[in-house]
Amino acid sequence: MSITLELPPHIEALLHQRAEATGQDIQHTALAVLTLGLSLKDDDFFAALEGIQQGLKDFDQGHFSSLEAFIVEQNQKHGLALEP
Repeated sequence: MSITLELPPHIEALLHQRAEATGQDIQHTALAVLTLGLSLKDDDFFAALEGIQQGLKDFDQGHFSSLEAFIVEQNQKHGLALEP
């Protein structure tokens, strides 16, 4: 079956970045993303989607921290000893 989708440029760029990062072709990556999204229960899917949208909005507004800061926060919050 063949479906043609018109993706917003930023979504297409993210898809290409994910494909490059994983060494997969774009079609395989798109199928994996769709499969994952469609396998979630409705509540989980919409909660994940809301979290992703909020994260993208925060990032666009410059509200983000470094990986090192995140690791420090998680270590303190959960009593972990992760290293950056």
